[in-house]
Amino acid sequence: MAENGGGGSNVGAEARERAREAAERARGMAHDVGEKLDGMRGYADDAGEWLRTLAREKPMAALALAVGIGFVAGRLLSRT
Repeated sequence: MAENGGGGSNVGAEARERAREAAERARGMAHDVGEKLDGMRGYADDAGEWLRTLAREKPMAALALAVGIGFVAGRLLSRT
């Protein structure tokens, strides 16, 4: 029985180490995802500004673009 007691503490230490490593990897992945989301947010802001500018300068072109996007989306969604 004395042999099992010593082995158990090694298993516990190894489990704690693996848990710590997994937590570090998870923090790293969360940081990477956050950076990617920030980049996408910037892209969305740029696209929104482009659309606002288009709507102000060329309202008919903006309307045609909206109709075209709606038509394509409707066709894609109706194919079930």
